[in-house]
Amino acid sequence: MPVYHISNFDVSAVQIDLSSNVFADNTLLAQYWVGTEANFNSNGSIKNDQDLNAIFKNVFDVSAAINVVNSQVYYNEGSGGAADSFNENSFEEFPVGNNVLFKDLGVINHDEYNEGVLYGSIYIGVDALREANNANTSFNGKVKAIFDPIPTITGLRERMMASINASTGSNLSTDGEVPEGSIFGFKVVRTLNLAGTSQDRTIIIGVVLRQL
Repeated sequence: MPVYHISNFDVSAVQIDLSSNVFADNTLLAQYWVGTEANFNSNGSIKNDQDLNAIFKNVFDVSAAINVVNSQVYYNEGSGGAADSFNENSFEEFPVGNNVLFKDLGVINHDEYNEGVLYGSIYIGVDALREANNANTSFNGKVKAIFDPIPTITGLRERMMASINASTGSNLSTDGEVPEGSIFGFKVVRTLNLAGTSQDRTIIIGVVLRQL
């Protein structure tokens, strides 16, 4: 099952994509992947827009029932070399390093073999960036602070169902059920400024939610 890219929820250090394109499959490309399971359905039908938006909007809230803050990070091996590979269909192919979690991605060193090496004590503030939910200092908190003001997406359930129909050739109605295994996601772009190196280190993280 492909990942349906919900670009409206994308988070970047420099911009937020609020395009109104239909959610497309096979277009969400990332170097790292993190995800969890969710239930987009209720009583035999896809949930309403408000509830669907809430599911996506809460993924960086450590207190939410469905979140990815402490979820394992994965990568997908490809022909271009592990660390630089992109794969839009799977997010659980290979785990990164030794229990690297989403909250650690603020200070991960994007190494060639995805060993999960984090920047060490020579850089100030590494431990603070790895905290779970501090909006002032942590990576997850900073992502959440940018993510929270994103406007509510209208017509979300219609667009989710239309994406499934376009990809699978099915004819699900706007009040049908999201099929088991359907995956919807967006990307987080992390730009890390390493003081003294004159380099910014940018990585793309795919955040995905899979229907139970």
